[in-house]
Amino acid sequence: MLGHRVVLFAGLSLFVHSACTAGHGKPEDVAKLLSAIFKRGVAEPKSIPDRQLLDAGVVVVREEIGQSGTKVPREALEGLSGWVLRPMEALQHDADAAGAPKYFVVVESVTMVGNAVVEWGTDLAIPKREGKVIVVCCSLATDHYGKRGDTWAFDKRLREIVF
Repeated sequence: MLGHRVVLFAGLSLFVHSACTAGHGKPEDVAKLLSAIFKRGVAEPKSIPDRQLLDAGVVVVREEIGQSGTKVPREALEGLSGWVLRPMEALQHDADAAGAPKYFVVVESVTMVGNAVVEWGTDLAIPKREGKVIVVCCSLATDHYGKRGDTWAFDKRLREIVF
């Protein structure tokens, strides 16, 4: 499935297309992979694109993966104190209620074929204006992970896009 996003940046509209292929791999493998990514984020906070925008106390992860209809498995957050899953609808509600942007970790795509490539980063929900929702993307990284026995290990950052 191909996801389409409109990104507003300095008055420009950009269209970002990303393959949302979280269905590749068993759900337990996706959970293990995302757990490795999030644990790396705890151990190495700078590995999270735009980490400085996230709340220092609780790190919120958007429940939905891209536009695929797939969700981040709850098991991916096991053992991570201060990390919580929230659906996009709740994140938007929080931004509307607070009248201020709400920042969160987002997983846009997961591709698992032998090794894994994950597009993830920081995004935000901003309060609705006159009934319209404006989507703005902060930063997305594309990371490559390899399987080492029964665990996933970070190999390299393929790219990082900052809006």
